[in-house]
Amino acid sequence: MDGFFLFVLASIMAIFAVMGYLNGTRWAIISLIVLLIAAFLVERMPDLIVDTFNGIYMGIMLAIKGGLGDVASGDLNSAGAKLESVEPLFSGDSERFALLLVIGFAVAIAVILAIIIKEKSEVFGGILGLFYGYILAAVSIPLIFGISGALFPLPFIRSGSGTGTASATVSSASVFDQFMASLANPDTIRLIGIMIAIAIAIFLFFTVRRGVKR
Repeated sequence: MDGFFLFVLASIMAIFAVMGYLNGTRWAIISLIVLLIAAFLVERMPDLIVDTFNGIYMGIMLAIKGGLGDVASGDLNSAGAKLESVEPLFSGDSERFALLLVIGFAVAIAVILAIIIKEKSEVFGGILGLFYGYILAAVSIPLIFGISGALFPLPFIRSGSGTGTASATVSSASVFDQFMASLANPDTIRLIGIMIAIAIAIFLFFTVRRGVKR
């Protein structure tokens, strides 16, 4: 896993771990549920999301161009011509920005809830916030930077990510050789990178938590 993405992952996890700790368990649970729903939709129903946003945009543009008046007057040909002149807002590579909007809405809800919900600081809220940060990073980083989502496993959410196992079978090799061969596996490298990011995020979380308590 690239060091830059490892740093971004750890930073996002640490930020939301601190938010979870400061805002409490109730905030963390509600925010996490909202994010999981958004992540599920983005990973499993991306076409539906893109079509919905494009449909809303084209409907608005049709109304601006006076197409609704044509429909009301029965001039469907004119309304159809105006509709055909409207280009979809999200197409091709820009479709990922429609998916990022959904994730952005989920994060915005979390921020609003952080303002509304006032509870005492809780370590369990920080742990849930850590998980929130991983889900957010795993969904948004591939969309923002256009990289493979297989770098960040999302069990039960992401399907068909294609992990690309490069398994090295060693029949009569020593235990050390088998261990080194397993380290060369891309899945193992990704797992080690994620574990390092989690360790960094936990370290930053407890560092900030100690400062808050002081």
